[in-house]
Amino acid sequence: MIYNMCPVYVMIFAPLVLKESISKIQVSVIFISFLGLFLIVGQNLSEGYESMGLALSAVSGMLYATIVLVNRSIKTRVDNQTATFVQILTAMIVLLPFVLIDGNISKIVDLDALAVVYTILLGVLHTGVAYTIFFSLYAHMKSVEIVSYSFLEPLFGILFSVIFIGEIVTFPQMIGGILILGSNYIGERLKRQRT
Repeated sequence: MIYNMCPVYVMIFAPLVLKESISKIQVSVIFISFLGLFLIVGQNLSEGYESMGLALSAVSGMLYATIVLVNRSIKTRVDNQTATFVQILTAMIVLLPFVLIDGNISKIVDLDALAVVYTILLGVLHTGVAYTIFFSLYAHMKSVEIVSYSFLEPLFGILFSVIFIGEIVTFPQMIGGILILGSNYIGERLKRQRT
């Protein structure tokens, strides 16, 4: 949940860093979406987490917000493919020490052909293409608008876990999903009516 506070971080810093304005509608959408997110993952919070996990999740959310703000600020100087390449290369460099420290690098060498194909598919399609599409949004949307949709990620994570692995959704999680989808939909409708 703390990681998914990225829209809140962007909402706070976009007006300061990028001089973007934020409307009352956007503030309401983000607040309601955040409430929905809390309902979705609230059960996990009640089960308790280690403080290191909470801290790392908060740092991760702040770094994600930084990526959004940096990409938004350089949108006219860097094309989508370059931004995607730099993001993935940076992530690889950051994660490499953890792989080396963990000592499981030998597992990579022992992958069978199907695992290599799936890994390439994951890297190219689900990361490369997805990031390229994501970065293309920066030319057409404000930072706050872009990250407000990131609340959909945990919603679809739960939806896919129900469909594919049979997890049970609780009533608060259903209400949270409705709040996320509903506030984003209503926010977009109200924004379009004003323009």
